[in-house]
Amino acid sequence: MEENNDKFVLNSEKERKGKVKPVHIVDVPGHARLKPKLDEVLPKAAGVVFVVDAQDFLSSMQAAADYLYDTLTKASVVKKKVHVLIFCNKTDKVTAHSKEFIKKQLEKEINKFRESRNAISSAEISDEVNLGYLERLLKSVNARTR
Repeated sequence: MEENNDKFVLNSEKERKGKVKPVHIVDVPGHARLKPKLDEVLPKAAGVVFVVDAQDFLSSMQAAADYLYDTLTKASVVKKKVHVLIFCNKTDKVTAHSKEFIKKQLEKEINKFRESRNAISSAEISDEVNLGYLERLLKSVNARTR
């Protein structure tokens, strides 16, 4: 299991005159063994698409929330204000959970992580930034979905 890389030119870029800038996409699977690869590519990221399996969500909810929390609190993501899109895959399946359900469950799990990690002294937290950023981000997401 490894990440996939590709570069391509957007159709809108092809129509422009002058220098055409390709988009570089890196697909890093959510397996724990590949987390170091994510740390390697995040500082260069202009955006993150975090994919959640809507059909098999409950069995992977804690792991997904933990991975999302780690991604959202990385210094490189916070400092550069990297846009994060949470994408629910397999929503066309009959047994898939709704995006609203997934959003609420992820928020609950992330809040659990925040509370437990806030209890740890700041001296013990490594490579994490102010968790207030995460709170503002969640409020922003809530405001846009209402």
